[in-house]
Amino acid sequence: MITLGLNRDAADKECRRLAAEVDRYRTDAKAAHEEVKRLEKEIEKLKKVKYRWDTRARCWWPVEGTNIYDMVQKVPYVPLITPKQEGTK
Repeated sequence: MITLGLNRDAADKECRRLAAEVDRYRTDAKAAHEEVKRLEKEIEKLKKVKYRWDTRARCWWPVEGTNIYDMVQKVPYVPLITPKQEGTK
């Protein structure tokens, strides 16, 4: 009788552990799914912006868009090295 009680307690502990693990994986999967959706929306927004090469600034610059703050956030920072700066190094 004692061994049956011990086995039942061990099985109960294992079931609780597995249930907690399943809940953790479900929470992680839901968070990952939401992050994927957010990134897909960001990709779609970036695909709508068209860029052109600015030879004077030597970088890509958005062609469309009237809000300068949105444009600045989408354009990566590219350091500009002028010929004078290259010669002084």
